[in-house]
Amino acid sequence: MEKFSFSSALMHFQNTKGPGSFVWKWLLTAFIAMTLLFGGSMFMTFDMMAGFGITAPGQTVPVTNEEAFAFIGRMFGTMAILVPLTVVVMAVLEASALRRYIRNEAFSIRFGKDELRVIGVYLWWALMVLVAMIIMMIVGLIIGVFVMIIAAGLPMAAPFLALIFNLATYLGLLALAVRFAPASAVTIRDNKVTFFEAEAATKGRF
Repeated sequence: MEKFSFSSALMHFQNTKGPGSFVWKWLLTAFIAMTLLFGGSMFMTFDMMAGFGITAPGQTVPVTNEEAFAFIGRMFGTMAILVPLTVVVMAVLEASALRRYIRNEAFSIRFGKDELRVIGVYLWWALMVLVAMIIMMIVGLIIGVFVMIIAAGLPMAAPFLALIFNLATYLGLLALAVRFAPASAVTIRDNKVTFFEAEAATKGRF
């Protein structure tokens, strides 16, 4: 696999003699898949709401505690179907694109080892987000106490300190996201779930 460069990315279609029909096939497939997924989720949501007498946005209906718990249970049941299905669709589409640009394979839509590996990368992302949230809570608590101490003597400084903290937090998260962005591509290239090793692909370029 050649090293990434912005010039090679800009000249990709010329270097590969054009995208051929892959892009249009992939875009059409993605559009159909997303339309079906979105339509299905809307149908399930409205059907669930209609089952409890809610037929318009913002409408409220009197319900008992049992009905409320039943509604919550059905809502979680709907999510238990939609979330994994969405992950699978995303993995199938991403793996299809990566096979084309990493292995130069023809257009294909399937669910196999590549897609399972991409889902493995998604699980790593979910774990990273969870860890980041925990760290943010701890650091936020410490900085919050620090800001309160400063604000006691200099109230005008508190908003600026909070703004700096928020900016630093989001910039840090963005930097991490960019660092590990090639994880799925490296996973497809190496035929194994790869996450932290993907950082080498962006090292020295970001």
